[in-house]
Amino acid sequence: MGKQNVAGGGVMTQAPKRTCFVVGPIGDAGSPVRGHADWLLDEIITPVFSDHFKEFDVIRADRISSPGMIDSQIINHVLDDELVIADLTFQNANAFYELALRHMERKPIIHMFRAGEIIPFDVKPYRAIPFAFEHPKQRFEARDLLKQAIDAVLAKDFEVENPVTRARGIAELRKHAMPGMDIVLADIEGLKSQLQTVAQQAATALRAVSFSSNPPRSWLNRGAAQAAPTPGEFGAGFGYQGLANSETILGSGDFPSADALKALSEVSKKKT
Repeated sequence: MGKQNVAGGGVMTQAPKRTCFVVGPIGDAGSPVRGHADWLLDEIITPVFSDHFKEFDVIRADRISSPGMIDSQIINHVLDDELVIADLTFQNANAFYELALRHMERKPIIHMFRAGEIIPFDVKPYRAIPFAFEHPKQRFEARDLLKQAIDAVLAKDFEVENPVTRARGIAELRKHAMPGMDIVLADIEGLKSQLQTVAQQAATALRAVSFSSNPPRSWLNRGAAQAAPTPGEFGAGFGYQGLANSETILGSGDFPSADALKALSEVSKKKT
């Protein structure tokens, strides 16, 4: 707890600083991932707290100055700090581990992600703040959205909502469910499963439209007899190894055919 001298020789006691811990991909010094992490922290997150929430210290794992085991320090910050901001960009495994710990603790957390990135289905329904680097004004837009989110989670009536609180809430509801309500709950879970399938197929379709308009150079260098990529190449092109083996999404056989690629290309042209 800090102290400050005041007129007349008295001492005024200051409230201790609160802490916001930032989790997300960090990467090695000088790497593109570190550049991404530093840009988010230094150009968006820190200015918001410096201007509007001066009672907070903002800390990231690589900037912890106190000695000790880094993994223990990170976990303690994730579990104990008043606020956590999680960058979901690149779907970093460490970040999602820390995200899960915070969700289990049922404390305030704000999700952020780089615009254009895909957020995993389990956390996609929950509000997340997009940010981008392409234009200077985008940093100010992200700062405004972040300030609004911080105001909301610091409000006295704020209730934490995340996949864990939702799941435990349903479990508690089942304990006290009246006869017949179990059918309703089963229907809700069925709808969730269907929505997940639709979301996955929609993401695949969007990737297909984008990918067909800019195919890999190795495809373009082929002869006419080899115009269509193999199923494995097609799946790998979307970042999904083994995607082409799913008959549910892609069908069987030598998919996609030249006609299929042509159709996707036409869709892409219409969108542009």
